[in-house]
Amino acid sequence: VEAGACLVGGCCGTTPGHIAAMRAALDAPPRPRTAGVPAVPAEPDRFTSRGAESLPTADQPTQLAEKLAAGHFVVGVEMDPPRGFSPHKVLAGAHLLAEAGADVINVADSPMARMRMSAWAVAHLIQREVRLETVLHFP
Repeated sequence: VEAGACLVGGCCGTTPGHIAAMRAALDAPPRPRTAGVPAVPAEPDRFTSRGAESLPTADQPTQLAEKLAAGHFVVGVEMDPPRGFSPHKVLAGAHLLAEAGADVINVADSPMARMRMSAWAVAHLIQREVRLETVLHFP
């Protein structure tokens, strides 16, 4: 939040209790910083926006990159790969989400360590079949 996040949430296993605790922490007055990770890096590096000039650039930015650069609110939805080998249900869900206005699908690699179809393959299929950008999520 201090760095400018306008949306804060949770992931796998987040409960209403966690959300209530986040709300309470966000409503509390800011505490003074203590020793630890600096708020701003001492010098730019190639992995931060402050050193982005050293990052390779693509010929064409993605639609997601364009929306973020324009300051648009982006809706991303996480989908898990199917447990079997058939992507029909996940593709049908991605079509519905695209029609509902989702900007990007976040395909997780099954962080609960359950065997599923490859997240990489599902992300590829969604992009090819649904024409909706994906973010491959390896927690």
